[in-house]
Amino acid sequence: MTYVYPTVDEKTRTARVRMEFHNPGYFLKPGMFATVKLVADMAPSALLVPDSAVLRSGQKNTVFIALPGGKFEARTVALGLQAQDDMDQVLGGLSEGERIVTSGQFMLDSESQLREAIQKMSNPGESPAVATAPGTGKTNSAAPAGTNADATVWVCPMPEHISITYDHPGKCPICSMTLVR
Repeated sequence: MTYVYPTVDEKTRTARVRMEFHNPGYFLKPGMFATVKLVADMAPSALLVPDSAVLRSGQKNTVFIALPGGKFEARTVALGLQAQDDMDQVLGGLSEGERIVTSGQFMLDSESQLREAIQKMSNPGESPAVATAPGTGKTNSAAPAGTNADATVWVCPMPEHISITYDHPGKCPICSMTLVR
């Protein structure tokens, strides 16, 4: 790439770039549109997960961890580059060697959200309890593993983020709202 234009076309949501190629046979024509896929080598130590294992919901990417005893924990992950064979690089939120759910995770997420919705409808005057992933008994936590489950729990007041808990006060890293007990 020799130049990336600083604007994006508002109608097509496309960006213009200037690239230089060898063009034997003159297959590339001036002014033509093309889809370009850039390929780069990834670090050999990159942690990869199948694309099918990631639940994408707006700003959050979730992977379900398979725990002993047939239990599951929802984990928010930060994704990086997309690799070959429908694999995604994981930059944070998951450690090497952890077992993940690669099929059926949509059902786990749906059941977790359904339990939370039923609880909110059953107790409309009370603040909602923290949602748990089905069958885990654990909160969907952004807190480090090994923290005391009986400690004070802080949550974001944004309804979409209520299922993520923290073990400290502060701001929600997703929307910057002040966390509440």
